[in-house]
Amino acid sequence: MSPSRTRPRSRGAAPPAGSRALPRTAGSHALPRTAVLAALLALAPLAGATPAQAQGLSLNEAREMLNAESADEVRMGIEALGTIGSARIVEPLAERIRRGLPAPLLDLAIETLGLTGRREAGPILFELARHRRATARQRALEALVSCRPRGASRALVQALSDADPRVRATAALGLGQLEAADAVDPLFHAFDRGVNEASTSLGQLVDADGVERLLGFLGQRPLNSLTPALDEVLARDDMATNVKLEVVGRLAELATPEVRTYLEGLAEALPPGPLADAAEQAALRIVQ
Repeated sequence: MSPSRTRPRSRGAAPPAGSRALPRTAGSHALPRTAVLAALLALAPLAGATPAQAQGLSLNEAREMLNAESADEVRMGIEALGTIGSARIVEPLAERIRRGLPAPLLDLAIETLGLTGRREAGPILFELARHRRATARQRALEALVSCRPRGASRALVQALSDADPRVRATAALGLGQLEAADAVDPLFHAFDRGVNEASTSLGQLVDADGVERLLGFLGQRPLNSLTPALDEVLARDDMATNVKLEVVGRLAELATPEVRTYLEGLAEALPPGPLADAAEQAALRIVQ
């Protein structure tokens, strides 16, 4: 919950704002052809692309276009592979990426791999997660979250120490989306180093002992860096009510105007019950 009084987001809801992870359909990693085309159309203003022109091209035709001298033809080949969307597109895209692409086309190729959601894309995405350009590394991490190959969480943990803050933020948020419970300690270390995006994932992943560890930051870090974690904890169905009540009690001990605002919003957003009552009473006891 934030002071804006929005409902805490439940576990498994849409990714937080700022996350670029891509959707996956139930029962399949790959998006339907129409969904891939729509996503590529959304990317068109950034890449100068016209994905509709790529519809109807065969796999072989698309592969041939990847070898063209014209950047526009290469772009259309990438788009065409994206609309095909099967595991067969991974190899030609990976080969073309390894031969080298200008930055806009490389970004489009990475986005396309992520949109198709194929685990087979793992090897090339692991390579791209170490690319010299930060934007390419960031997009590779996003695609790893979408494709979920074995070892994805390990790559994201390594990226928590990346030199670029955007890459660190993407890695931190992605670990929560992957439900990487074994990443809790690295996320705590990242949060301690100022990667505030780790807060959201920690709230999604910690157990009761981890909640106590989170509460240890109260009074040591700005409250707004902790509220994403607390939002997640308070919204989780798998977290015991007594743990949530402990969160409210520890917040009340700070007795700051910022805490009062947060608790007032929490009381309004929660369904009637012990937790909402506790938040309301705690807010009333804080004198502004």
